[in-house]
Amino acid sequence: MNFVAAVAALVPESRSEGRPAIDWWGVVGSSAGLTLFMYGVIEAGRVGWGDPGTVGPLLAGVLVIAAFAAWELRLAAAGEMASALAHEINQPLSAIASYLRACQLMLDRPEAERSRLAGTLAAQMLGVAVGWRSRT
Repeated sequence: MNFVAAVAALVPESRSEGRPAIDWWGVVGSSAGLTLFMYGVIEAGRVGWGDPGTVGPLLAGVLVIAAFAAWELRLAAAGEMASALAHEINQPLSAIASYLRACQLMLDRPEAERSRLAGTLAAQMLGVAVGWRSRT
């Protein structure tokens, strides 16, 4: 009992701010596939494994579950693609922000050579643009 109280007191809430939408196609597909398959198994006990009333629901259940799995894999692939795209956009933007911050710090120094700094900044920005473009 003390363990439960300690966990409740010490472990912070970890619920996500945004709740993902319910995958209704996934709910329907998995439920239908499992229902068909289980109906086939139940019928096999009643009429035998070779009966069309058994084989049909078993095959239909397997096909629906396979379609459900393909649907979920497609959704996962789309999520991974969006993540990769966000990374490819974020990386050059982060580099640009870093270079701008460094230039701001250099400009704030009293002995800053503004002409040298402008050339360095232009070269760095060109390097970021060329590096990003060569990866695409």
